[in-house]
Amino acid sequence: MRYFGSDIWGIEIPEYPFLDIFSNTMFRGLCAKYDNYEHQPQNVNAVKSTCTVHGHSDYTTCKHCNKTLSEYTEYPLAEHKTYASTVRKAPTCTESGYTETIKCSVCKQTIQESTVIPALGHSPVVVPAVSATETETGLTEGVKCSRCGIWLTEQKITPRIGSDMPGDVNGDGKINGSDVGILTRYVSGWVTGIEKLTKLANADINHDGFINGADAGILARYVSGWNNYSSFFE
Repeated sequence: MRYFGSDIWGIEIPEYPFLDIFSNTMFRGLCAKYDNYEHQPQNVNAVKSTCTVHGHSDYTTCKHCNKTLSEYTEYPLAEHKTYASTVRKAPTCTESGYTETIKCSVCKQTIQESTVIPALGHSPVVVPAVSATETETGLTEGVKCSRCGIWLTEQKITPRIGSDMPGDVNGDGKINGSDVGILTRYVSGWVTGIEKLTKLANADINHDGFINGADAGILARYVSGWNNYSSFFE
């Protein structure tokens, strides 16, 4: 039979189950203070690790003073069970994206915060010009993004080559500011406009049978780069 000892009252008290409450309260810690008080071992069951708390193997402690009486092994932390709580968004040429947020489904801890992915920017490629002929209109050189397909510099229609080009009112084979000036002066009644308008047929740009301010306005906008007026010169 095992005894708690008799240091204080000079009597020996045996350990019985019905005395557990008495022994746990009155004699708690005596085994740590006095050599002849024996530890009362109790088993501590093994515990598995979680992703935040280390587990351990079986070991024993004293149920009175809680001293660890046997060696044990501490288990490493378990791996987080991760999932993406937000969806990754890929960046585009003009808009930023972001990575997904990674969390643990067990402890709810955020493992990886979402981060911004900068916009990629355009990837320009040159679209070659197409030369006009006497029967077909041409195109100026343009610049396009190879990634998103947006035109960075739009191609413009160039008129057919020859003396019958609409807008080439001075017959020099080109349509430019000189033609705009001549046609504007012509419809305004200036003598200099009348003298230099050598290709009268090319002045009726909208093909309505009249040469007037409407034609001069269309020509001026076309030369200024307004794309909506290109169809008059095809």
